[in-house]
Amino acid sequence: MTKLESRRHSDKAHVRFYCDWMALPAYRYLSCHSSALLFEILSWYRPANANEFELSQRKVAVFLGCSRATAAKAITELEDMGWTECVAAGSGMVGAKESRAARYALTCYPTDHGTAPTNAFCRWIAFPKACKAKR
Repeated sequence: MTKLESRRHSDKAHVRFYCDWMALPAYRYLSCHSSALLFEILSWYRPANANEFELSQRKVAVFLGCSRATAAKAITELEDMGWTECVAAGSGMVGAKESRAARYALTCYPTDHGTAPTNAFCRWIAFPKACKAKR
């Protein structure tokens, strides 16, 4: 195998999810739809591209195979637990269809605006109210 062939093999798209993250409360308390959405968003991330992803309820509902209400809950849950942060709010029903959805960034990677990764999910603490709702 030549050096070029081995580089092509090692550069295949993948999701980087550390084992330490699985032990965090922010991961343990995710609903199944939210964790599926998290892995979907992580699969979209490429270091060469911007760390911004357009997430609409309709688009997420199609990816997850669920209702729009469940998709909205999954988006909100990822933001509340610190996995994502809203970079640009959506415009709702105003404007072109392509630009209506809110834009989110993963907190585990730097943004193009020069912001360092915050890893907010590492500091998320399960409050008693959240714990009670998940039982």
